[in-house]
Amino acid sequence: MKSIRKRLIRSFMLVAWSTALLSACAILLGVYLFAKALQLTMLFGEAGRFALMVERTDEGYRFRESRRPIDPRFETGSTEAYFQIWGPDGQTLAKSASLGRGELPTPPPAAAYPDDPNPLEAEELENAATTLPSGHPGELVWIRFDPMRGPGGPPPSPTEDRRVIIAVAMDHQFIWNALTQSAFIILVLLLIIMVGLRLAAQFVVVRGLGSLNTLSDRVARLDESNFTHRFDDAPLPQETAPVARAINTLLDKAEAALERERRFSENAAHELRTPIAEIRAVADVSRRVGTLPSLRAGMDEVVTVAMQMEATLSALLRISRRKTASDLESIESVNCTALLSDAVTRRMHHAAEKSISLAFSPAATTPIRTERAMLTGVISNLLDNAVEYTPVGGDVSLSLQSDHKGITFSVINGPVRLMPSDIPRLVEPFWRKDSARGSGEHAGLGLALTKAMVDALGGAIDFALEPDARLRITVRIPGFPAAASTPSDPPAAT
Repeated sequence: MKSIRKRLIRSFMLVAWSTALLSACAILLGVYLFAKALQLTMLFGEAGRFALMVERTDEGYRFRESRRPIDPRFETGSTEAYFQIWGPDGQTLAKSASLGRGELPTPPPAAAYPDDPNPLEAEELENAATTLPSGHPGELVWIRFDPMRGPGGPPPSPTEDRRVIIAVAMDHQFIWNALTQSAFIILVLLLIIMVGLRLAAQFVVVRGLGSLNTLSDRVARLDESNFTHRFDDAPLPQETAPVARAINTLLDKAEAALERERRFSENAAHELRTPIAEIRAVADVSRRVGTLPSLRAGMDEVVTVAMQMEATLSALLRISRRKTASDLESIESVNCTALLSDAVTRRMHHAAEKSISLAFSPAATTPIRTERAMLTGVISNLLDNAVEYTPVGGDVSLSLQSDHKGITFSVINGPVRLMPSDIPRLVEPFWRKDSARGSGEHAGLGLALTKAMVDALGGAIDFALEPDARLRITVRIPGFPAAASTPSDPPAAT
């Protein structure tokens, strides 16, 4: 099982490590550039200091050391720093003891520009990468200048080159040492910082998920005895509040479902208690009287009540299962006009007993593919409901329409004594309005079962109370495609 806490900490540390590594690379790059600039500054400084030691004599130029001692890095045995000075004639005036018998590479000639009046006057301060006598890579800095050029000095000669070259070189080890030391310091700091960030992330994530853990603990303590409890989302964090609201919504639905199941069970027990009592009463009377005719009549009554119980139980099971289109047993082509005509014919006698006008004008319609038994149950329940709950002298009418999408048929009966507020409750199991829904001889499952079957057929059912106190029930049933398979079909071979 994945842990949100571990994932958050891992993500936090991944971002922290990425940021730290990028920062370390930026710092090391800065250290490298700073060390390189510092090395060049040191080299140019040493070259400038050596330039002050070059002077002019009658015999020519010479190198005179100052009172300040030369840096030990230029002494014998050193492989870190070197210097060398060349006179105008290219002869070496001086060089560091670290060179021994070696030589620094002679700097290239100064670049001459076309507009220079005297190329031999050109002075420069340059640097370039080189390979030192020790074989190590290094940086070479040189100064090319005229020592006599200055206030009071003789003017330059257009034919005589009086420039001296001072070259100073240093090993790149200085830069690598700086980088190595900086990298070590940065690594130690990173480890310390990462340990601190890991602990901080642990603390922050645990603290941040604390409200969610508290909420989950409170949800875990819920049971059917305290479904009325709701969670207050006001004190919760912004991220956790939607979870609490979703749980409250789920609790509302669960409480409503439990209440429906409770009422369903109570009503089912109530509906079954009466026929059971009738069976016991009839059986007891028949047993006491003992005559054959009374016994036969009692058994007939027992059979009638038992059949009523069987119908009630079948309706209860059908509603509880809420069959869907994938559960339909057999789909076939059904002539809906013939189906409605037959249902109306079988109820003409009952309608005539109540002086009810039962009207249906058959019309030619296109057959649809559906489950015949379930569609027959829908039509039978609607007609039985209309005839049963229409008062004496009322009327019941049916209409049927069809198109390429399916069929639509309506049952209108009235006048009825229903209120607009009663319409949504018509499909509730066991709901009956005594003043308008009959004498109480029925279980109140007809319309609830009808809606369950319409849903299973993929259709829709609508109820409307018209201004003339007539109830209109409209059912739309789509047809299944001709190529559709049913659950009884064997699966296709693959």
